[in-house]
Amino acid sequence: MTSESKKKQDRESSRQWRKDNPDKVKAYAEMRYKRDREKILEKRRQWYQENKESFLEYKREWLKKNREKVRQQKNRYYRRPGVAEMEKIRSKTRFYFNHLKIACENCGGKEKLRFHHLEPISYDNFIILCNKCHLDEHGKEVVDKDDDFCVLSDGGSA
Repeated sequence: MTSESKKKQDRESSRQWRKDNPDKVKAYAEMRYKRDREKILEKRRQWYQENKESFLEYKREWLKKNREKVRQQKNRYYRRPGVAEMEKIRSKTRFYFNHLKIACENCGGKEKLRFHHLEPISYDNFIILCNKCHLDEHGKEVVDKDDDFCVLSDGGSA
């Protein structure tokens, strides 16, 4: 048996084992991720910085092609327990937002203002932040995209 045919046989055997043992494959992947989490996240951040434009272009195209899927995901979000209560709180806080006309409490900006609810969540326990400061508060990176915002958590995983 030649070395090429041996390699091919080993690859096929490995594929078959992964197919027959999906739970073990998943457990190993989870263990490896936990062990190497910081390295993996750093590689993702580095890749994102090197490929930012092509990634954003790909994401725009994907969103255009998958509008129905995005709509279904949003519908599932609003049916989750607790979301309806949060939406009631948001509607009550709109009153404050529309009548007080204040600026971001972090940077003083007056564009694209958002509510940041503080714990415990209630309609009168919040601060006003611009979109960038609000995403920073939640530990997310923001990239300006055609007057909308593309939110990227962990510096590149969308």
